[in-house]
Amino acid sequence: MLKKIRTSNYEGVYWHSKHQRWAATYKREWIGLFDTEEEAKRYRDSFMKIYEKRLANGTLVNPNDAQRLRGVTRCAEVGKWRARIYAEGKMQHIGYFATKEEAAAAYDSAALGIFGHTAKINGLHASNARLS
Repeated sequence: MLKKIRTSNYEGVYWHSKHQRWAATYKREWIGLFDTEEEAKRYRDSFMKIYEKRLANGTLVNPNDAQRLRGVTRCAEVGKWRARIYAEGKMQHIGYFATKEEAAAAYDSAALGIFGHTAKINGLHASNARLS
């Protein structure tokens, strides 16, 4: 029996096979699940307008969008910033930090230790400057 594949006519809208509903996203931001493809598009368009307006006037409040830092995410469960690095085929936990700058510095240290001068780092601190 062939599996029926659903595709959308709208950008950022797709069939979520696990939940059997239409899903909408915009710039890696999850918007939600919807009963119809048109409803998902409508919510995505509305979200897109609000997102772009906030981005233009500087009131975008998503902490992960303010400045994307390599290896750093906000962990809502513990209320701290988490640093992780992908190395040797595995995601390795570095730790939790009070600020995103501390987490970025920890990531940079780990990356330099693992990858040396070829490491891609955030470079927020002078002490994390690449070795020449």
